[in-house]
Amino acid sequence: MSALPNTILVGAAKAGTTSLCRDLEKHPDIYMYPTKETHFFSFNYTMGIDHYRSLFRPTGQKIVMEASPEYSVRGKTQLTVERMLRHIPDARVIYMTRSPLKRLESEYVQELANGRRPLSFEQAVFDWNLLDGSLYEKNYRIFAEAFSPENVHVIFFEDYLNNKAKTLSALLRFLGVADDPSVYANRKPVNTRSEQIVDPPLMKKLRGVRSFQRLKPLVPDGIKLMLKKQISQEVKADIVWNDALLKRVMPKIRDDAETFLKRHEKPMALWF
Repeated sequence: MSALPNTILVGAAKAGTTSLCRDLEKHPDIYMYPTKETHFFSFNYTMGIDHYRSLFRPTGQKIVMEASPEYSVRGKTQLTVERMLRHIPDARVIYMTRSPLKRLESEYVQELANGRRPLSFEQAVFDWNLLDGSLYEKNYRIFAEAFSPENVHVIFFEDYLNNKAKTLSALLRFLGVADDPSVYANRKPVNTRSEQIVDPPLMKKLRGVRSFQRLKPLVPDGIKLMLKKQISQEVKADIVWNDALLKRVMPKIRDDAETFLKRHEKPMALWF
């Protein structure tokens, strides 16, 4: 039986969402969309809600979810929320965040891996509108006002790394499912910056083939990583935070970050 999801991990991009999904999919009461991202409420909305429903094939799990981090980057948050409210107004929302500056670095590397024409880090931050994904307070408020704060659960990547058991136990309580140690067993983080590589043209085409996406989850992670390294090129990214760049970036993110950290009772020292 197909079903619409009742939980969405909306981002932030490059804040550990892939690792989190790998953890949650181990829980017997959680159905995770096999390839993590549907991109429905951003890129694929014209395919229709019946198409979206057909993507999810739970077998009795209480939580049905997907994770599409672009739902909270580059000004997409408001549009995402409007579309979600139209079809899944009672959904729970998970929002994972990390140091705004570290997130910028990681998204820059990801964009290069996705094949974007190389720009310097400083130019890309502004020309590719990477800053919006690091404006956590702005994006959080949009989701919280639409779904209510009680239905938006925030995770700090730093907490996830340093105390995974406590962080994921709190998330499981939010989802209303039983605690399960298998979810927060120590596992190596995935989709890290060191793993980012540039795909050749054939691989880029395969990523758009639906049958290929269905087969991907069946291939062990170790084999996938080995094959990627054999046929792809390592991303070369020169990231420098000089004074001039910090003077351009910090005024745009500092107040937002300070308000967000204060809201969630975190010290500024967590990120700055």
